[in-house]
Amino acid sequence: MPEEIIPMLDLARSEARLSRWMVLIAVAGMAGLFITGRGRAGLGFAVGAFFGVLNYNWLRQSVEALANAGTVRPPKRVIVKFAVRYPLVIVALYVLYRTHWLPFMFIIYGLLVPAGAIVIESPFLIREGLRASGRG
Repeated sequence: MPEEIIPMLDLARSEARLSRWMVLIAVAGMAGLFITGRGRAGLGFAVGAFFGVLNYNWLRQSVEALANAGTVRPPKRVIVKFAVRYPLVIVALYVLYRTHWLPFMFIIYGLLVPAGAIVIESPFLIREGLRASGRG
């Protein structure tokens, strides 16, 4: 009985699209807030988006390093990034919350930019998965 060959999704293309979606969402959110005269809210959204995207990228690098850990030892900088990503965001959020420099809720909205990009990218992955399995 021949083995069935299961085609793999092109995750590199998906990751590239995901990065573009994050940039697009961040720029669109900031632009929309600035155009409507809510500059401080736009700046808060930008700060949140920066930390959200930074956290996503550091997490992705850490997962890649851990996936290769069986063959190569992860670089120390990746381990440090993995260890400091939450404390860094928590300290920054605490300072911004206590000082009221920027509208805090818009910082939180900006932190959700990676989640929004994932929601937008999901239908593309579902479509590719269905095509690869011969059902789409």
